[in-house]
Amino acid sequence: MSFLDFLFWSRYATRVAPADFYNELYRFFRARCEGLPDHPSVARGLLEDLECRFPSLRIVQAPSDGELRSAWDETRRWADQGYRLLMPGEIGWPAESLLGISDPPRGLFAWGAVDLLSTPLLAVVGSRQVSRLTLEWLEGELAQFLRFNPDVNLVSGGARGVDQCAHRSAIRRGRPTLVLLPGGFSQLYPAELARWSDGILRAGGCFLSEYAPPAPMRKSYFGERNRLISALSRAVLIVEARRRSGTLLTAKAAAEQSRAVFVVPGAPYDPQFAGSLDLLAEGATPVRDAQELSVFFRVEIRNSYYSLQSSSRNSEECDSCH
Repeated sequence: MSFLDFLFWSRYATRVAPADFYNELYRFFRARCEGLPDHPSVARGLLEDLECRFPSLRIVQAPSDGELRSAWDETRRWADQGYRLLMPGEIGWPAESLLGISDPPRGLFAWGAVDLLSTPLLAVVGSRQVSRLTLEWLEGELAQFLRFNPDVNLVSGGARGVDQCAHRSAIRRGRPTLVLLPGGFSQLYPAELARWSDGILRAGGCFLSEYAPPAPMRKSYFGERNRLISALSRAVLIVEARRRSGTLLTAKAAAEQSRAVFVVPGAPYDPQFAGSLDLLAEGATPVRDAQELSVFFRVEIRNSYYSLQSSSRNSEECDSCH
């Protein structure tokens, strides 16, 4: 993990808005870092250079030598544990996926194979108190879906119930899975995820978080995490969503980000599916098995490809006008 990147992130990520200005600051900062050692000895001069160029940043008190040394020690320890910090614009940053977020992340902490972010991802989310019949359906159909789609991987939030069923389905087939966390790597939530970490990493999976490794889970982090689950995926599969649930927040974020929402239908008298049926009434796509899910997901991949090609052509045409 880069000490200088972490210093920039920890100093400005929560204090600088909008995101475009933050990204401009980071580009300026990285240009000044070129050829310098990733070490506290150069940090103070870099911060002074940045704050001279952008005087509005001077309201932030300069870090002490002790704080710089502590940050250096932490980043060395995290690097030894395999953690890294992805910053906007660098290799591995999922720029295209994050275009639809009004308040994109200012950095992403990653533990595992970050190249997973460049693969087509299906988000699978739903109830923590999922029924046995739904779990049986989900395990069987996800296994089939992964067999039909060897290039597609699963993303979820690591929670008990549907989320962990999705991750487990991937691990059992030796497939990578992406886990979005509502806290840091040092305090995995829920705690039983610690038992899964070796299997997820061995299969080429990745843990991802907006929060520094020591950060504990907070209630407000769940909604922030959910918007990333939908943004990083091509489509979201909703399984057993109650009304007024976190799952519906993910579905809402997906709609705002122009992601397809697929819903497993349920009985109209079952409160476990009340939110799911609301989504279907609002126009979400029902899916009954792995075959339907595969067909609909392939349509989303094709639409995303044509949308990207169209955006690229429009950009080239605009550039030719200047």
